[in-house]
Amino acid sequence: KRQLSILSCFQNNQLPKKVARSEDTVEEAVEEAVEETVEEVEEAVEETGENPLETEKRRGLCGAATYRCSFKKEWSTRWPFITMGTTSSFYWCSVCRQENSCAHQGVRDISRHVEGKGHRAKEQPLNSVSSIAQFYVPETSVGGMSVQEAKTRRAEVKVAVAMVQHNVPFAVADHFSPLYKECFRDSPTAQGFKSASTKTTCIINEAVAPHFKKELVMKMRENPFTLVTDGSNDTGLEKMNPLTVRIFDTNKVVH
Repeated sequence: KRQLSILSCFQNNQLPKKVARSEDTVEEAVEEAVEETVEEVEEAVEETGENPLETEKRRGLCGAATYRCSFKKEWSTRWPFITMGTTSSFYWCSVCRQENSCAHQGVRDISRHVEGKGHRAKEQPLNSVSSIAQFYVPETSVGGMSVQEAKTRRAEVKVAVAMVQHNVPFAVADHFSPLYKECFRDSPTAQGFKSASTKTTCIINEAVAPHFKKELVMKMRENPFTLVTDGSNDTGLEKMNPLTVRIFDTNKVVH
């Protein structure tokens, strides 16, 4: 600063205040100032290798006006609707459908835009729209169900068939769902098991019975069989006449 102030005095033909007005004193002061300036410049050149006067001339503007901020990828992680624009100094907002500059303060420019009234007004309708993910059926599905749902339905059917084979009352099925969820907490199949007495009855009468009945009829047409029937001893008007079929199969006897 001292060097520049002295040089500016010479350029503007103005003398420093400390310099005396007499000609002799002025000449001596000027010579001393020039010598000191030359010595300081030489010392600076020896230490840094650069002339401070030339460096001061080459120096441009200082501060934020000199440098421009560039878009960073981590901003898209924080705001998924923000991506880089046509250049690194701009960003694209998919909510507002416009490109803005982030060259001045970078992330602060984006946060100021996101917190603005215009952006919030356009973002509010998007948040109220429900996602279509709940209506999407994954490609790995079985009969319109996901793989996990198919496993759960298979477990419900097998439990129902086992109850019929061992002549277990369907009322016991009311205790299976909470029991499985309590015993097998780490199993998604057990957690999704929901088959009480009503559903178990429906599985047997509407799903399992028609399948096995059709299979039984096909085997009766090709193999010998016997029929056994008996009536109930109830005194009421309604009687039960169960019909039992025994067929001969080459592999095993099926009741």
